[in-house]
Amino acid sequence: MRAGLGIRSVITVLFVGGIALTAFVVHSAWYNTAERNSRTLVTTLVNQITNQVRKDFWSGVVLAEEQFSAAKNRLEDDLVPETPPALRIPLLTEVLRSSSRLSILVHATPDGAFVGARRTGDGFETISCPGAAKDAGSATGICAVTNNDGSPADTGLAGKRYDPRSDRWFSQANAQDGAAWSPVRASTPLDGAIAAFSGAVSIAEPKNGVLATFRYTSELAYTLGDIDVGVTGGVFVLGPDGEIVISPEKMMSRTSDMLAHRGRLTAAAAIAGNRIRSRPESAKNIVENARIVTGGETYSVALNPLEFRDWQLAVVIPEAEFLSEIEATTRRLFIGLIVVVLLAGLVSTWLGRRLVANPIRAFVSDLKKIETFDLANIAPRPSNLAEFDALSEALQRVRVGLTAFGRFIPTDLVRGLLADGMDAKPGGHQREITVFFADIAGFTGISERLGEKVVPLISSYFDVMSTAISANNGTIDKFIGDAVMAFWGAPKANVHHAEAACRAALACVAALRKADIQDDKGNPLSIRIGLNTGLALVGNIGSSERLNYTAIGDSVNVASRIEGVNKYYRTTLLIGEETRRAAGTELVAREVDMIAVYGRMEGIAVFEPICMRDQGPAPDWVSNYAAGLSHYRSRHFAEAMNAFRQVLEAKRDDGPSQVLISACENYIANPPPENWKAITVMDAK
Repeated sequence: MRAGLGIRSVITVLFVGGIALTAFVVHSAWYNTAERNSRTLVTTLVNQITNQVRKDFWSGVVLAEEQFSAAKNRLEDDLVPETPPALRIPLLTEVLRSSSRLSILVHATPDGAFVGARRTGDGFETISCPGAAKDAGSATGICAVTNNDGSPADTGLAGKRYDPRSDRWFSQANAQDGAAWSPVRASTPLDGAIAAFSGAVSIAEPKNGVLATFRYTSELAYTLGDIDVGVTGGVFVLGPDGEIVISPEKMMSRTSDMLAHRGRLTAAAAIAGNRIRSRPESAKNIVENARIVTGGETYSVALNPLEFRDWQLAVVIPEAEFLSEIEATTRRLFIGLIVVVLLAGLVSTWLGRRLVANPIRAFVSDLKKIETFDLANIAPRPSNLAEFDALSEALQRVRVGLTAFGRFIPTDLVRGLLADGMDAKPGGHQREITVFFADIAGFTGISERLGEKVVPLISSYFDVMSTAISANNGTIDKFIGDAVMAFWGAPKANVHHAEAACRAALACVAALRKADIQDDKGNPLSIRIGLNTGLALVGNIGSSERLNYTAIGDSVNVASRIEGVNKYYRTTLLIGEETRRAAGTELVAREVDMIAVYGRMEGIAVFEPICMRDQGPAPDWVSNYAAGLSHYRSRHFAEAMNAFRQVLEAKRDDGPSQVLISACENYIANPPPENWKAITVMDAK
C-alpha cells in the first residue's frame, strides 16, 4: 500500500494554514497601513516642528534686529565723539538691560578700540579693549573684562588682544549702509560667537565706529534645546557644507544615560549633513524629508533651509518614538495570532480526528473486514456528518448482502483467496494437501423418511462440521448432499496440514457427539470421515463464467474411497498412510489394515486416529490390535484371533477386530494360496 498523508494531517494543515494565511494577510495589511500612517504622521509632525523652529528662530532674529536698531538710535542720540569709553559702557549696559533678545553690545571705533557690555547669569560684565594700533608689547593693548563689582572676570576677551578690524562684522558694517548679519571667524576670542549683527554708527559724522551684537553657539543651542521634538528628538543647525553648526544644548546637558542616544541623534544629523554636502550648488537650499538608519535605529529627518547664513535646520526624530507602540502592538498581535493558530491547530486536530479521521479509519477497518469476510464484527457507525452517516448505512447494506451471500459460498475460502491475492480466473497448481471427506451413515434412508424435514437436521450437522473444520483452519470446498469436502494446505500454505486435518476430524466426531443430533428414529447421527494426503491440482476450476476453487487428483479420489471404507470396518474415522506419516508423533492412531480401494490394485495402509498426543496416551488395546494384525499378516490366524478378541474385551463392538476375526476364521477354514498378501480389496466405493 502506498504511503500517504493522513486526512487528519491534511485537515489540520488546511485549517491552520487558512487561518495562518488569513492572519498573515490581515496582520500585514494592518501593519503596513499603521506604519504608513505613522510615517506620514511623523513627517507631518517634523514639518510642523521645523516650521515652528523657523518661526521661533526668525522671531528672535527679527526682535534682535529691532532692539539693535533701537540701541543704535539711542547711542547716536546720546553719544558724541568725545564721549570716553567709561561713559559709553553704562549706556551700553542700560540699553542691553532693556533689550531681552540682546546678550551683548559692543561699540568699536575706527582705530580698533572698543567697549561693550554682556549679559551674564547674575548681571552684566563690561569689556574694554584698547586699539590695536598701540604698542603691541604694552599691557594697555590687552582687553579687560570686569564683573558687576569691578573685579576682573576670567572669561571671553579677558587678558587677550583683539582687533575687530580684522573681523568681517567690522569691515562689512563700514562697507555698507544699514545693519546686516555677518559671520564671526572661528578664531575669534569672543567666546563662542557665531554670528554678528552690526552697523555703522553716526556720531557727529557718518560711520563713526561700529555697533554690533553677537549670537552665540550656546545661546542658539539652548534655544534649540528648548524646542520639544517629541520625547527623544532633537533640532540641529547644519552649515552649507553639511557640518553640524549647532547642537541642542539641553540634550547635551542631560544625564549620562542619554549620552548614547545623543550620539545616535548626532550621527543621524551628520549623515543628513552628508546629504547636503553631496547636493549640487543649485540644490543646496531645498526642503527634504529623509529616513536615516544608524546605530540600529531608524530616524526621520527633515531638512529645511533656515535662510540665515545658508544654514539648514535638521529636525531628527527616532521613528521608534512613534512606531514603538505600533511595533509593540504588532508583537502582541503576532503573539496573539500564534496563540490563535496553535489553538486552531489543536481544535482542528481534535475535530479532524473526532469527526473525520476516526470515522474514516473505522470505515477503512470495516472495509478490511469486508475484504476478509469478517462480517460479524461490522457495527453501525452513525455520524453527525451526513456523508459518513450515508456511508455507514451503505456498509451495513453491504454487510447484510455479503452475509446472505456467504451462506452460499465458503467464506473461509474467499477470505484466504483475497489474503493471498489470487485472481478469479481459471488456473491451478500442484500442491501437497490433506483432503477431508465426510458423510452421514444411512442418510439416504433418513432423507426418504423425513422428506423436507431433513433440512433442519442436515443444517445442524453442517453447522457442527463447519465450525470444527474452520476452527482448525480448514478450507471447506463444498457440500454435496450430506457429504462435506474440505482440505488443508491451500489456499494458505500450512506445513502441518495433516496434523490440522486430523485434529479437525477428531473435533468433528467429538462435536457431533456433544451436539447429540438425532435422526428420525431418535438414534444419534452417525458419520464417516476419510482423510488422505498427497499431491493435488488446487485452484480455480471451471469456466470463465463460473469458477470453483477446489482440488482434483488421485489423492482426492483416494480420500473419498477411504471415507467409504469406514462402512466396511464399521469405523467412524480412517486416514491414509501418507496422512499418518505426515501427522507424525502428534497423532495417536492404530493401523487398521492394508486395503486396495475400489478401482486400484496396489494396497495402502489405513489408520484409525485415536486422539492427539496432547490429548492423552494410546489405550492398552492398541498394542493388542497391532499384535493381532502382525499375526494376521504372518498367517498365524489363530494367534491373530486371540489378540483381536482381547481388543474386543477392552473395546466392545470394535469393528476392525470383528472384521479381521471373521477373515481369520475364513482363512483357517480355507487357507489362502502361497502368494497371498494381506490386502483387503474393496469391491465397492
